Amino acid sequence: MIRVGERLQLPEAGPATYTVLPGDTLSGIAQRVRRTVVALRRDNGLQGDLIYPGQVLTLGQDVPPLKQARSAHDPVTSPWKRTIHTVQAGDTLYDLARTYRTSIQALMVVNRLNTTQLSVGQALRLPAAPDATVQQPSRGLFRPAQLPRAQSRFHRAASEAYLQVGYEAQTWNNCGPAAVASVLRYFGKEVTQQTYQRKLRPSGGYTSAEDIARLLTDLGYEAPVRRRGSLAQIRREVAAGRPVLVLQYHSEVGKVPHWRVVRGFKPGMVVMSDSLSGANVALTDLDFTVLWRGLGHVYIPVGAL
Repeated sequence: MIRVGERLQLPEAGPATYTVLPGDTLSGIAQRVRRTVVALRRDNGLQGDLIYPGQVLTLGQDVPPLKQARSAHDPVTSPWKRTIHTVQAGDTLYDLARTYRTSIQALMVVNRLNTTQLSVGQALRLPAAPDATVQQPSRGLFRPAQLPRAQSRFHRAASEAYLQVGYEAQTWNNCGPAAVASVLRYFGKEVTQQTYQRKLRPSGGYTSAEDIARLLTDLGYEAPVRRRGSLAQIRREVAAGRPVLVLQYHSEVGKVPHWRVVRGFKPGMVVMSDSLSGANVALTDLDFTVLWRGLGHVYIPVGAL
């Protein structure tokens, strides 16, 4: 019998737990409870990422109970609902990339990071995730069977255009400087990717759109950073004789962000100078948009002042 006003001692709440379902992965569970894979491994004495249906996992003392779905693919617990991750103590870009099934490069690019160091409380945008619900390119990169025949620096016809930009095979993580060098060669400057590498990658990290625009502006070119662009806008810029730097995923959404130079187009395709794949590679209009979408449709048209 309990009396009015009587003080009761309540047992301390234990850590939240979750029972593994068929189809669950450790990284998927970590994403849903906002913890890292490393933290879940540590709290559950796991040596790797292998888990099995019926296994009870400890989620942590301060983690709210995770709603137990009927299956791992229940919409209630479907991954990739979140677009922001708030950095917690012990988080690293490596762990977060594994948790959200993306890459360190993608996290750095979409958050404009020049270093891999994180701060507790820092809000990180999450790039598009490469899971079954995300559209991937259907054909991928290919070499056009025939290119427009440019008799001069710039060729334009009714339904096609082609610019004589340069090409240089990039060194490690140097797609930004290599792409900028390709554009500058179109304007007659004999440069290499090493010429402006320190300015474009001042801390040795990844090249930002702002750093590219700042350098090209200082060199006397018009180079505005534009976001949420469209393929029609890209075509208009190239048709006007302006090469366009674009930031896309190289070949798979959610993997490697990559700077390319759009140098031309034909019906149904976009032709590019790509420091990883070749001087004249192409994507279908659809694949170009798919690889561009997850990084904000960023582009930089470059013109002479």
